[in-house]
Amino acid sequence: MLGQRIRTLRKSLGLSQEELAARSEIHTTYLSSLECGKRNPTIGVIFSIAHGLGLPASELLTISPRGKSPTKGGVRNS
Repeated sequence: MLGQRIRTLRKSLGLSQEELAARSEIHTTYLSSLECGKRNPTIGVIFSIAHGLGLPASELLTISPRGKSPTKGGVRNS
C-alpha cells in the first residue's frame, strides 16, 4: 500500500521515478522496488521520499479509503 501511495503522489506531481529518486537521494531501482511492493523502506527512507515529494512524512503515510478524505469518517473537522 505504501508503494502505491508513493507512486500516486509522484505521478500527481508529474515526477518520473528518476526525478523523485534524485530528490530523495535514493537509487532509482530501489524506488521502483518500493513502488512495486518488493521492498519495505526504513523510516529514514520514508522521510527522504517525503522530502523529495515536498510533503510531510505524515501525509505520505496517510492512507484513506477511496473517495474519502484522510480525516475521520471522510468528514473534515471545522
